[in-house]
Amino acid sequence: MDYRILAAIILFVIANILTWFQVNSQFLWTWWRDHPIITILIYSIPTSFSFFYAWKLGVEAMSGELWPVRMIGFGISTIMFTILTYGFMKEGLSTKTLICLALSLAIILIQIFWK
Repeated sequence: MDYRILAAIILFVIANILTWFQVNSQFLWTWWRDHPIITILIYSIPTSFSFFYAWKLGVEAMSGELWPVRMIGFGISTIMFTILTYGFMKEGLSTKTLICLALSLAIILIQIFWK
């Protein structure tokens, strides 16, 4: 596997974790709910850098193609959202959600390994 796709995946994971906390910290802690501007300023720059370089490395690893990187990013975002929502918000995993997780993983694997 090309190191750039692995680096892109790691950066997509980081970006999606940051995004999840940017939009959901307000539901976990009152301090974040009462400080939306600070929340936006704290999370925006590292999130944007992570997405930017994930996309750049992913496109380079996929020979300049955008669609595979979009699909990988989508799959990772679905997986990370599920993990974080389950872990922090205690929202259960329905059969529908588990099927979507399996499909997200399948999308990622197809884009990386199907030549």
